[in-house]
Amino acid sequence: MDKMNAYIKLVNQKVQFSAVSDANPGRPLTLDYVPPLGDGQGFAGLELLLLSFCGCVSTAVVALLRRSGSVAGYEARATGIRQ
Repeated sequence: MDKMNAYIKLVNQKVQFSAVSDANPGRPLTLDYVPPLGDGQGFAGLELLLLSFCGCVSTAVVALLRRSGSVAGYEARATGIRQ
């Protein structure tokens, strides 16, 4: 199994972080939270989780569809409810 590494670094006095991975060190993501805890200047952790899940499922779906023939396009939408 391949090991993946992700790194986050606090960049302000609230809860804003810069995040990178070994696979994409030159493509940082900004993580933040809504005010007053954060400044709302980046993705919230739950947004990234939802995006990651949607991306993972979409990768599998497109790979399976391509086995059946060509894929002209693909779009997906994921909705999460935070309670």
